[in-house]
Amino acid sequence: MHLGCTHVWKLLNGKVHCPILKNADISTEKKWPLIVFSHGMGCSRFAYSRICTDLASHGFVVAATEHRDGSGAVSFTMEGGTQNWIPHRRITDAEKEYTVRNQQLHFRVAEVKRTMDLAVKLNNGGEVTNVLNEANDFDLGMFKNCMEVSKPVMAGHSYGGATTLLTLAQDNRFKQGLVLDGWLFPIRDEEISPTQPIVFINTESFMNRQNINRMKMFLTGIKDRRMVFIKGSVHQNHIDAPLIFKTGIIKKIIGMQSDTDPVLVLDLNDKLMLHFIWTNLEMEVDKDVVQFLEHHDTVLIEASDDGLKQEDSTLQKLTHGELISQED
Repeated sequence: MHLGCTHVWKLLNGKVHCPILKNADISTEKKWPLIVFSHGMGCSRFAYSRICTDLASHGFVVAATEHRDGSGAVSFTMEGGTQNWIPHRRITDAEKEYTVRNQQLHFRVAEVKRTMDLAVKLNNGGEVTNVLNEANDFDLGMFKNCMEVSKPVMAGHSYGGATTLLTLAQDNRFKQGLVLDGWLFPIRDEEISPTQPIVFINTESFMNRQNINRMKMFLTGIKDRRMVFIKGSVHQNHIDAPLIFKTGIIKKIIGMQSDTDPVLVLDLNDKLMLHFIWTNLEMEVDKDVVQFLEHHDTVLIEASDDGLKQEDSTLQKLTHGELISQED
């Protein structure tokens, strides 16, 4: 059965290639800035390889946390060399969704903080035990003195966007945040005021009134905050899947079909991230990145301060779409 599914997969989608070198040496010419990345609902640390490898290729160490709060597709812990699986947690009719999601959110933030702690320990040359079965395939010692951990960046998609905002509010080690199509329902009742620079990079399809209004609370009257929309994009454009599935019918059925080419959406997303990070780290901004963004400025809509102060009708015009009234 498994072999048959593999053959069908290859027939429909071809061979998937990720342009990375496993366990490659890290250049010692400088210390590389750190980005901690938080995945979205039903995903994992592997679901964003396009974003994470792209950022890494521009000189960043990217630590992709895999959350074990039950919000991921599936995860596991290692105890005595045995994998203990953690399935996706579904909410029952008897439970209040906000209560569950908010509890998961705080669990996620704790995991992100531990990821940062781990990065610092590796950078300091501390002893870290790799409990994975393939531990011998990796040399954790290569991370000693290779990272610039004084100005780490926090980033996340969807649920990871809410994780990013709460992490920024609780952990001032992180100096800026990048929220990719943030799902902010889990912080609905949280009173938080992060002071770091933040950019919201949104798709066109994921807009809803509650989400946008919550984002506006983080933007109004604060400097170094941006909100950008990518026209013709869908929520799933941030993960790898739309690049893998070739058949348009399948992508339409599972909600991954976008009017704008998924490769272009990710290119724009990654370059917006890089531009924001470089600017706030006071690093030189790559001219090619600036030119690429300028060339595709018709696909990008920046939410101005004036627009954010007005009613929902203004936000509707930003992407020529409709605001959805229900929580997503």
